[in-house]
Amino acid sequence: MNTPRLLYVLGAESWLGWLPAFLSHPAYDHHLVTDPACVPELLRATPYRAVVFLSHHQTLHRDAELAGRLAELSSARIVAHPRAIADLAVDKRKMAGLASGLAGLSTIPEIPPETAAALLRRPGGAPLIAKPRRGTEGIGYRTLRSPADAAGVTEAVASGEMIIQPLIDGVEISVNLIGVAGRVVAYEPVWKGRTGPDEPHPCLRLRHCPAEPEDEGVAARAVACCLGLASRLDLHGLVEIELIWDGQSLYLLEINPRLSATMRMTSVACDRSLFADLGLAAVGLAPPGTWVRATRPAAEFPCPRHVTPDLRSWLEREEGVWVSSRVTLTASSRAELDDRLREVQGRLTGPETDRPVPEP
Repeated sequence: MNTPRLLYVLGAESWLGWLPAFLSHPAYDHHLVTDPACVPELLRATPYRAVVFLSHHQTLHRDAELAGRLAELSSARIVAHPRAIADLAVDKRKMAGLASGLAGLSTIPEIPPETAAALLRRPGGAPLIAKPRRGTEGIGYRTLRSPADAAGVTEAVASGEMIIQPLIDGVEISVNLIGVAGRVVAYEPVWKGRTGPDEPHPCLRLRHCPAEPEDEGVAARAVACCLGLASRLDLHGLVEIELIWDGQSLYLLEINPRLSATMRMTSVACDRSLFADLGLAAVGLAPPGTWVRATRPAAEFPCPRHVTPDLRSWLEREEGVWVSSRVTLTASSRAELDDRLREVQGRLTGPETDRPVPEP
């Protein structure tokens, strides 16, 4: 039997610095491109069995449109989320509606501006959060601490541009999944730190995978909820589902049907690339399991803005270390990982480095 050929279409050139190693698998031959305009010609010239779009949040609609045209031109399986999923990715109200009534998963309610102002007048009242209804990556969020803050977003809420919600004080959890031809596989959740009003942006926090032993039950609940939510979606590719655990309930935060910044860490902790699993499913070789568990601990933190060439070279030579806008580490045990984390962070916090920057 001939080895199937697979074409990956990457949504961002910046991923070329780390992603290619996660795309390979001995069961298929693959090629990757970052320019989608060349895909029709490649399909005419080469008998690819499948084309897999690894979308950026900015390319979801473009990829959905191109995938529809390619399906008419080629017999290859085209793996890209449809337009409905691309629309969902930029509408938090649609996300909440999709999750409504799902057992074990709560949605964060919306609060009218006048109610928000009344809540914020109360002595010791908890802050609220205003966020763009169609925003992504935590951009444009505002913490509301006073009636004046609520008044400042009234017009944007009335126009449908923003929504106001309670600020859930808890721990953020990401569950990554793949979906092809009706089959969904979930991977070990990533724990992304606290979400309180004075906490830094999620991309600036230390992350770890898997859960601490005392939180393994929460991880299982999170995976079950995300598999249930995925069953309501017409998935054709990657998806990250973000949740918040407040100690009692799991809340849906966002659905991101594209390549997310937590997927490398998940793959590292599981010692199994979810990107390669997606490729296997695309060419008809189903990856095993429904929930892929972590086999080793991993941690991840933002890479400082300025790292000397010598430091970066040292990092890239280290076994079990991956470097991009974030540094991902793994080890054989939690104790060893803690030691490596202290060593690497210590090397990266000298005078030759600067504060970290958000990942693209």
